[in-house]
Amino acid sequence: MSLSRLNMGAAQAVMKEEKEAKPRSFRDSKHFQPLMVAFLCFGFATFLSVYMLYYMKVFLDVYHISTDWIKIVQALFLVWNAVNDPMMGYLQDIGCCGMTWIMDRRKVIMYCAPVFAFSYMIFWFPWSTTNTVITGIHLLVGLFLFDTILTLVLSAYCGILVEACSKHSQRVRCLVYAELFGILGGSIIFPLNVFSDEAKNFGRFQVGCAIIAVIGAASMSGGAYFLNTKKEHELHEEIEMAKDPEELPPKEPESSFKKAIRVSMQIIRQPRFLCLVGSQFMRSMRTVATGTFQMIIIGSLVSRPGFLEAGSPALSAFYSLVQPIGSILFMLLWKPLAVLGTHKMMVILLGVALLNVTIALFLGRSDPLFVIVYMGIEIISASTGGHSFGMLLAGEVVDTDTKVHKRKSPLSTLIFTLKALFTKPAEQLSPLIFITLLDRGGFTEHRASCIREAPKMIAVDNSTMPIIQTTAAALLEAEQPVCTTLLDTMHSSMLYFTLFCTIGEIVIICIDYWYKRRVLKEEDSKTNPLEIPLTEEEFIKKREV
Repeated sequence: MSLSRLNMGAAQAVMKEEKEAKPRSFRDSKHFQPLMVAFLCFGFATFLSVYMLYYMKVFLDVYHISTDWIKIVQALFLVWNAVNDPMMGYLQDIGCCGMTWIMDRRKVIMYCAPVFAFSYMIFWFPWSTTNTVITGIHLLVGLFLFDTILTLVLSAYCGILVEACSKHSQRVRCLVYAELFGILGGSIIFPLNVFSDEAKNFGRFQVGCAIIAVIGAASMSGGAYFLNTKKEHELHEEIEMAKDPEELPPKEPESSFKKAIRVSMQIIRQPRFLCLVGSQFMRSMRTVATGTFQMIIIGSLVSRPGFLEAGSPALSAFYSLVQPIGSILFMLLWKPLAVLGTHKMMVILLGVALLNVTIALFLGRSDPLFVIVYMGIEIISASTGGHSFGMLLAGEVVDTDTKVHKRKSPLSTLIFTLKALFTKPAEQLSPLIFITLLDRGGFTEHRASCIREAPKMIAVDNSTMPIIQTTAAALLEAEQPVCTTLLDTMHSSMLYFTLFCTIGEIVIICIDYWYKRRVLKEEDSKTNPLEIPLTEEEFIKKREV
């Protein structure tokens, strides 16, 4: 009888705990934290989508910057990017000038979101449209400031994504919410493009960008304000730090610095880390080139002959839809990805991109429909899992490094930092190389006269035949052979640049897959020295059991 009463009391206590654990409001529910993280992602997506699509077109077509200044700015920016990432990480780790708030990721986003919006707005208000030197300095200052604040806020966002959700299920929910809100943020391109007539009405474009800046800053600051990042793993760290100092080994700055250098060199010399850097470098070059120059290429090779005219709702819908389709496709491929693995799925998607560029090489630029289909497939394939595949490969590199060097804990933060240090220069090299390729066809000299939408010609005969509308593209090219050369160069440069990056990424992914199988076999041979080495699939099944 007493045992029954005891069990009944225990059951009542469990029910009471479950009742107390139920959320009393939406803020206490499991959806609140992921939703606030998603608001941060929405703000990022609004800023980055407009910046990536318009900044090169605005500086070339509206501010009339010379391509020589673009090359100089991108070269200087390449150097700054190498210093920028570790410096921002240093500030967030140990603070600066007594500013303790910079070590709080939530406060960094909350305070810096308006500054981030200001750095984004710098691009859309010209300092000069006649003096190319002032315009070059404008681009230099804008890129330096925008990328610096972006690095500071984005690194805080990555940390919050982990800290706000301590459980695996919560992190998955965070990623799903962030992906969906990122799609919503990227769709801001459609109303902006229609409202500003593809930035031709520059006054309206500036108003639209100002509204987007307010929305993005409010979304990021509001999401950060309501976040609660104090989680159990932080409490464990505080308890660990609160132990008796005498029990802890004394820290020596010199030996710590030497250890950091030694460990960094161990990571950099790893073949799988080099493959990770190489594949991400190729992917970044391909994605940045396509995203930065897509408006110029489509305007020259598609809209100019009269197909998907500039400023039309159809073209605005194209710009708005191609990027989200990549994110949606990645979510649909999640189950096949779990079955086939990261490397095989990446090779399949890269194979589709390789087939697409090969077909485009044979078809040429005679039909604008072929060009726009190629661009759509290329943008979708490049954006499908671009960041997520990199995260998965980096996770495997972290596991391999831990096993090879028998580390007590994985060095994920250091590996991610080193990866960014070597891959971010691709974002500056890509426009630099692409502009150089375009200059082979006279992009600098003939851009103003050749790259414009062809006016419509109306022909009516004497017998009151129906009006026939054609474009003046063929006439313009017949009168100016240099325009034909320039457009051919733009088409071939786009295809050969993509082809080089795609083939390079495929080769590197295959090498990394070979190294992965080699590491698995070596690990299995140590645990089963008298048995035949297992295949990757057998090893995974055995480990799961």
